[in-house]
Amino acid sequence: EDYNLLAVNAFNPQSRDERNASFMTYALTIRDVRFELLIIDPDNGAVVFKTTDAQNAWDGIDMRNGQLVPAQKAYIWKVVLQDALPNEKTHYSGTIVRI
Repeated sequence: EDYNLLAVNAFNPQSRDERNASFMTYALTIRDVRFELLIIDPDNGAVVFKTTDAQNAWDGIDMRNGQLVPAQKAYIWKVVLQDALPNEKTHYSGTIVRI
């Protein structure tokens, strides 16, 4: 019940360690499944990032203005799986903090 696509809850786009410099749920990088990932600003519900490619992780850039999002702010992530396994949920969500 607590499974959430093996997602971390924080990342640092300015990290020298590339494993910490972007956000993508780990399960999507090791599975061959069609999906859509959205990063949402909780202040106004606007989408700041979206992708259908597990190799295109969120690097903290807001697609609305091309700027790095503010530090210490939590964003909502949502994943919709198109080809979920039998008895698997099709929607997952959580929060991610840019540190």
